[in-house]
Amino acid sequence: MPKPWYRTHPTTWHLEMDHFINPFIPASFLAHFPTPISHFLGYRSPASQRAKKPALGNLAIILFAFVGVFVTITIIGAVGEHYEGFRGGGVPVVVGSFGAAAVLDFYAIESPLSQPRNAIGGQLLSSIVGISIAKLLALSPHFESIRWVGASLACACATAVMALTGTVHPPAGATALMAVLDDQVQALGWFLIAPVMLGCAIMMCCALVVNNLQRRFPIYWWSPKPTGEFWTGGKGEGEEKEVAGLEKGASSGGKESEETRTGSSSELRLARGTRSDETLRDVDLEAQSCGARSESGDDDDVLDCTVLIMAFFTLPPKQSKALPIVNPETGQDTLPLPTTHFKHAAPNPQTKKSAKTQATLAQGLWFPPPPAETPPAFDADEQYARGFDIYAPTFVPAALKQINEYAGTVIDTFPKTHIDYLQYISGILPTSLLPALPRPQFADHLSSEAPHLSPQCYEKYFRSLIEVELAYQRKENASYSLYGHTGILRFNDPNEPTVTITVPGLRENTPNVQVDDEVQLRQLRFDYGGHFESSFFPWTGYIYNARVSAVVRATETLVLRVAGITYHTAEVVTPTMIPPWPTEFVVKFNIQFFVPMVRYTPMMDVLPHITQSLDLAEQVLKNDFDALDSFIDEVTHNGSARPKADELSTTNVYWKQSMLFPTEADCNSQTHVVNWLEHYDSTRFDESLNYEQRIAVDSVLCQNYGTMPYLISGPPGTGKTKTMIEIALQLVRNVPNCAHILVCAPSEPAADTLADRLSKSMSRNELLRLNRPTRDSREVLSNLLPYCYIQNDVFALPPFAQLMSYRIIVTSCRDASMLMYARLTNSDLFTVSSTLHQQIHPTLPPPSKARLHWGALLIDEAAQAMEPEALIPLHVVSPPLKGPEPLLNPLVIMAGDEQQLNPRTSCPSTPLQESLFARLFKRPVYANHPLARRLAKDAQPPKQQYQLHPDLLPILRPPFTNLIRNYRSHPAILAMPSKLFYFDTLVAEADRHERNRLKSWPGWRGRRWPILYHDNPSPDDLEAPSPESPSSTATTGGWFNVGEAHLACQYALSLFRSGLVKQSEICIMSPFKAQVRLTRSLIRSEQYGMMWEVNVGPTEAFQGLEHGVVILCVTRSRKRFVERDRGLGWGILPGGVRQESQAGGGIRNQLNVALTRAKFGLIILGSREVMMGDEEQDDDSPQGGETGPEKEDGRHAEKDKGPPTSKTRGEKGTEWAQIIAFCERNGCVADSNQVSRWSTSAQNNSQNENGEGQLTKWETDVLLTGRGRKHSMSSGVSGSGASSTGSGSVSATMEWSDVDEF
Repeated sequence: MPKPWYRTHPTTWHLEMDHFINPFIPASFLAHFPTPISHFLGYRSPASQRAKKPALGNLAIILFAFVGVFVTITIIGAVGEHYEGFRGGGVPVVVGSFGAAAVLDFYAIESPLSQPRNAIGGQLLSSIVGISIAKLLALSPHFESIRWVGASLACACATAVMALTGTVHPPAGATALMAVLDDQVQALGWFLIAPVMLGCAIMMCCALVVNNLQRRFPIYWWSPKPTGEFWTGGKGEGEEKEVAGLEKGASSGGKESEETRTGSSSELRLARGTRSDETLRDVDLEAQSCGARSESGDDDDVLDCTVLIMAFFTLPPKQSKALPIVNPETGQDTLPLPTTHFKHAAPNPQTKKSAKTQATLAQGLWFPPPPAETPPAFDADEQYARGFDIYAPTFVPAALKQINEYAGTVIDTFPKTHIDYLQYISGILPTSLLPALPRPQFADHLSSEAPHLSPQCYEKYFRSLIEVELAYQRKENASYSLYGHTGILRFNDPNEPTVTITVPGLRENTPNVQVDDEVQLRQLRFDYGGHFESSFFPWTGYIYNARVSAVVRATETLVLRVAGITYHTAEVVTPTMIPPWPTEFVVKFNIQFFVPMVRYTPMMDVLPHITQSLDLAEQVLKNDFDALDSFIDEVTHNGSARPKADELSTTNVYWKQSMLFPTEADCNSQTHVVNWLEHYDSTRFDESLNYEQRIAVDSVLCQNYGTMPYLISGPPGTGKTKTMIEIALQLVRNVPNCAHILVCAPSEPAADTLADRLSKSMSRNELLRLNRPTRDSREVLSNLLPYCYIQNDVFALPPFAQLMSYRIIVTSCRDASMLMYARLTNSDLFTVSSTLHQQIHPTLPPPSKARLHWGALLIDEAAQAMEPEALIPLHVVSPPLKGPEPLLNPLVIMAGDEQQLNPRTSCPSTPLQESLFARLFKRPVYANHPLARRLAKDAQPPKQQYQLHPDLLPILRPPFTNLIRNYRSHPAILAMPSKLFYFDTLVAEADRHERNRLKSWPGWRGRRWPILYHDNPSPDDLEAPSPESPSSTATTGGWFNVGEAHLACQYALSLFRSGLVKQSEICIMSPFKAQVRLTRSLIRSEQYGMMWEVNVGPTEAFQGLEHGVVILCVTRSRKRFVERDRGLGWGILPGGVRQESQAGGGIRNQLNVALTRAKFGLIILGSREVMMGDEEQDDDSPQGGETGPEKEDGRHAEKDKGPPTSKTRGEKGTEWAQIIAFCERNGCVADSNQVSRWSTSAQNNSQNENGEGQLTKWETDVLLTGRGRKHSMSSGVSGSGASSTGSGSVSATMEWSDVDEF
């Protein structure tokens, strides 16, 4: 424990009276005064800080100071001249020190020396001290000879008294001096206090008026630190009003409970530290620790062994969820001390201490970091065997954690940019004509039981899922909290101070922070020695809700705008510091990341619109809607009826239901054979489209498939975005009544890609890239900026007329909410226009057909969008519920790949991970169609899929297209992903010269195909907290494998030195972020040639990208942790289809992403023992994580009774077992001990005893043809590479070239 003050060195003693006085000083009540009064008393509400005012120049400040000083001294002099009591008694009202005081009070008004407490209290105390010393010395007969000593003593004593009481005011020193030296003043005695106080009062009144005209005075009345905590139960000055303003939603980011903002006391969080060195930042490791905590949660049960381990990292002991081992004799928890797992052992305490004592001891210990080239790690096996929870978050000191629970003065930083939608709407549309917004079903109306997905429970279903997701998001963000974290406070702009912090994991979007998101800061107090002040007032009492100004992911840096923080509230200046002060300070904060509600609010706001349409469709089906009954009656009696503009069109009513729950009734039938390529004669913008891409384009343009979404299933490298671009251009150029379309994507980069490709065929007057105002313009491609609308240096909505003139608007699904909130949907626009037409032309009949503004919606990468997210643009283009049938039913076209990454969620298993695109493909109208991918896999060549025999007619027209031609990968790389995820339907069409670039690299083995598996048994390790990053709380999968990282770097170096590839064409990926950081640091070290251009990152970061060579690090090498990884969604070791979530199957999809990024080289590193897994029989499970088609009410139907829809019949093993079997039977393995099992008999019998010999369709075509038999007769193939004989080399060369000929 810390030493008592009397046992420390006197130079470290510190006494601050405010620690004892402030709790009893009443809290400020200025906030309750009327604004005109409180303004001139120096109070500024958070709302008054919305408008940024330019900083005053020094000329204006000098002018105000001149006027203030002149007026003040004049008034004081006039009072002394005309007040008989002063003039008659010879009392000097204008004391000499008032001149210096006026300079401070009117020029340096932000200085703590000029605040009311100092200006008045300093003068009062100095007067008392000066008079006391003068009267004491006057008792001496030698007073005149020692008066000069008394003056020195009076000034010194006044200085000491002011310093101890916090009332330092330099002019007051002159007052004490004059009380002794000046005969006239000395003769006044105690009566001197009256003119001094009167002068101070007059000066203060004048200062309140003059200084608050354009500036603020005082900054505080008593102290910048919280006051009144004794009376308000712990709440500081001004807290009640600030908290109330916060709860009323002052922030535009949404409302959150106090528990959300301050954190939950039951959660253990620890901040991650900052590394100043650039190389160390790249390998910044996430803190993981092993400790011991009793299940009862008693702090005194923390064990000595934990103190030893955590003291090594300068952290208090971490707590674990392990069960205690109780001594039956003593009833106390006991556990043998574990052997140290570090290169330097920590000292062993001799005696048992309490948990609090141990925590204090651990904070005071410091040991140098071990001189290791790899991150410190725990022996996970031994800790696991001892019963420790190695996944538990690291212990957070209670003193730091409790600060986030304290109430304080909340200061909000308001968003820089904001769209006033009401003002925008009122300027363009008659708001009285807009349809009323439907009422949402709030949480209190929802059933406690989670409903299943159906048209009747649609809003309840997704609203409950979003609420659950928000809860998980808050919990996840809490795990990223930083404690005692260093930040750089800058006052470069007085009106907008900034704080710069480094956030570990920001590069990998953990946490996912964007510009203008809210981050909460609580500044901590540290003494002059840099030690945390854990007693009395450990923080400043201000809660700053800052806003993100810039995000630099490359260096994991955030720049925050912090309103309300000043030199004084930040306590970075002392009374002895003279202005001008420095503009940069190093401070420490507790940092919490809020959930940005702006990302979820549009998804919840669109649900009532969807529910309104689905409910109306349900009522129409039951004949319960009055408008439809009257319409039917009119037809019955009159024989005909003409629908009115305000009546219902069944097409409009059913449109959203057909888009969300399509059935066979929504699909058109085909009754005769059609030549698809000649049916639609149109000039194509891209003549390089292949057969399937042209089929998709023509199907959309013909609009003969029905009223339902048209889905384009595009596996990696098949050109789905290229197809969407052609469809968009054809729609606006060649389809009547489709003059304007909306093109969306789930992410901003994907939307930028769409806009970039469209810009090559569209002018700036035809194409708009719509961005939300908070997006940083530096993120947008420079060639796209002319296609964006920018106002006042921020993105904005264009004027109404300009917006309506664009032919194509490209935006993200989230930013499509800008059109929804601006009431620019088809429904709103048609309602206003038709009502105006009827009011202007009341005698004209209403139009029989409705002309809608938005003719189509295209969503690219739709499989990555949560279904509520896709509903936003869907609502924008949906037709109005009331009105005639439209000239053109809005088309909805989606392209994506449900076998790649799902929508990212914080909840590890939630139906939100299943996109609308993936769910639609499970509907029977898609899944059971004869041309579905799982049913048409044997229809090769591909054209046979669309060349129907007349005997099959009539047949439903397929509302989808399966793209099958891959233009990225070598056929050997594509073979296993095609078999595992796409029912063996993919065809390799990559450029032959490009895919053969590495055929001369000597590292290939066996058939010398550009795929290699390397069995790596090196152990994985769990990160331990770093001494430089001692405050990390996140449990984010800090596993790494040193041997595998070195092996990956060796392969990358070998490939680069071969001269066949560039550094930028090589990527190394791993599902574990700790492995990514370790590999990144190694590949950039001198040991491996400082290859900075090699791309190293997590697996999910490569979605949508491609690289020449991919080196895949599996990392995991211990079986015992695989199941926990799967439960947490870590790694790329799927546990078979049965173990995957119906909603997600995320690990399996990550594996697909990892395998399909490579163009001409794939190297897999991992432990064969772990990757082979349990080879269970899994015949009945559908492939690709599919769960079979849905029933029409949204529930899953019985599995199809036809051919197996999973892995090939009779096949066993996990995905990795099949991939390794593929490599082994073709000799593509680097370890000579893992010899290829492939032989001549394996060619003729495609299934061996273990089921691992099942050949892919591509292998069968290559090996069982004439060329394949020639391979089998050459015996130059082995598991370790080609034969050393001449014939073996020729055979290997022949095999590569034969594959290319195929």
